[in-house]
Amino acid sequence: MYRKVFISYAKEDIRFANELYDHLNTKKYDPWLDKNKLLPGDNWDVAIKNALREADFIILLLSSRSVSKRGYVQREYKLALQHWEAKLESDIYIIPVLIDDCKVPESLTRFQWIKYDNSNTYEAILKALDVQRNIYLKDAYHTDLTDAHYTKSLPLDLYIPLNIESSVEFPQFPQNPLFNAEYVNAFIQHDIMEQMSYYASFMSDEDYYRELPEHLREHLYFSSNYEIHYISSKYLSLILFVSAYWGGPHPNHRIVTKNFSFRPVKKLSLKDVVKFDDIKDFIADSFTRYTNEYLHNEDEGHLVNRIKEEFEQWGATDMDFVFNADLLTLMSNNMLPHAFQGAANIEIPLKDVELLIAP
Repeated sequence: MYRKVFISYAKEDIRFANELYDHLNTKKYDPWLDKNKLLPGDNWDVAIKNALREADFIILLLSSRSVSKRGYVQREYKLALQHWEAKLESDIYIIPVLIDDCKVPESLTRFQWIKYDNSNTYEAILKALDVQRNIYLKDAYHTDLTDAHYTKSLPLDLYIPLNIESSVEFPQFPQNPLFNAEYVNAFIQHDIMEQMSYYASFMSDEDYYRELPEHLREHLYFSSNYEIHYISSKYLSLILFVSAYWGGPHPNHRIVTKNFSFRPVKKLSLKDVVKFDDIKDFIADSFTRYTNEYLHNEDEGHLVNRIKEEFEQWGATDMDFVFNADLLTLMSNNMLPHAFQGAANIEIPLKDVELLIAP
């Protein structure tokens, strides 16, 4: 929702258009570029007009070539201005981007432009898109919650220069009529930053890094992404996926699940969602009953015993889970070795448990 970005450009500036298109794609926006979207046999004139009309944002790549060129580029400028007439004057809708020292057309001077120079250009464009998208989303919560969030990124902050790839993305929610977004966002960001801090502290140990074999250093990375598992006017259930490699036989993968109820906003544990007397017994019974078919043999007992041992060893009182309107999913990824990851999750129909909530 509110992710469609139309990119207008002159054919001589296709390199810049492609770079912007690729960058927006990686940031979960939906850019429209004729070279990538038009299919053989399409009526290109109709397709372009439809894409312009349906776009939530229009980025105009301005250059000395495009602003002085007669033809379709000028028509796109005029169509963009026509669609802008239906927006609020305060809306961010048309974003001019100067890719050389051209003169901005008089009709576009009312819009703040940005100079295309380096990666900071992309960040500035994304900031503008995110600001306006959040405004739209505040009004959209009551009608469509499925995409009512935006993606935030953070750099992996290391105090010594290391060649470590990082991609950190997690969901954040704009303030809205249903719940205190600041409260929810703080919990989500805290968990991601805690994982980042652990990894950064580990990799900033100069002795450890120095002893790493050279062939392993080039593969070091830290990444996070997410999945909104369920959102309604009452509940939010999501998964944060964290993956990192700091040397050794294989990468390390973790999940962090977050579940909230609204009005008042509250972080949910498993015992807030399902009624049980003892969590170890509930987990053991659930995995015995719902484990994947291929583990319904001697391996199943080993799996259940391993999970029970984890609870007893660490004194755990909760486990990772997500839910939707039909299923409760218990996720033991963090408790099990890699060999059992295929059986780490089980799905329990909500009708089979005594619920304390009403999704």
